[in-house]
Amino acid sequence: QDPRVRLLPESGSSRGLLGDYSSNYGYQLRRVSVRPSEHRYPTSFGSNRDHTSSRIELLIDYAPDPWAMFAQWILPLLLVMGLVLLAPSLDVTLRDARLAIPPTALLTLVFLQQSYKAELPPTSYLTFLDHLYTYGYAVSVGLFVLFLWDSNQMEAVTEGQRQQLIRRINRVDLRCQLGALAGVVVVALVAWYR
Repeated sequence: QDPRVRLLPESGSSRGLLGDYSSNYGYQLRRVSVRPSEHRYPTSFGSNRDHTSSRIELLIDYAPDPWAMFAQWILPLLLVMGLVLLAPSLDVTLRDARLAIPPTALLTLVFLQQSYKAELPPTSYLTFLDHLYTYGYAVSVGLFVLFLWDSNQMEAVTEGQRQQLIRRINRVDLRCQLGALAGVVVVALVAWYR
């Protein structure tokens, strides 16, 4: 006689394998499968017998809904970064508005990152979104420093040199704006394929 028992799952849908609370918020159930396996104990427990027991493993494959994840986590980040990257397009004479945008965006990014981190389990590595947020912090601080420089230059120049300085500041702002935009693409690609 063979003392082993063979368990066969209910054929058909996966509903017979999962309980009522098998859903996971924000994820779609893709596949459920059962496979037989054996567990071998690392000790003989003082006897000469082989302590191997059979078991079954239930494999559940969840996948995030790509559009929901994009709308929930990436779109707000892109909107804030878009506003930050548009800030250099403001006229140089609007110094107060230009100086207010990067710190506001920085605080918004911090709260956005904290809210997304609260929904996911902690990790010991930087995620794709962490790379994007870190770059967003760097751009916000960099543009704030640029706007401080712009503002100090405008205060130090005489009225006759003001138009020439405005043209120079606009060129520097455009280069920084395009460089920051290209940086977003590079950071996203590097973080995605890492």
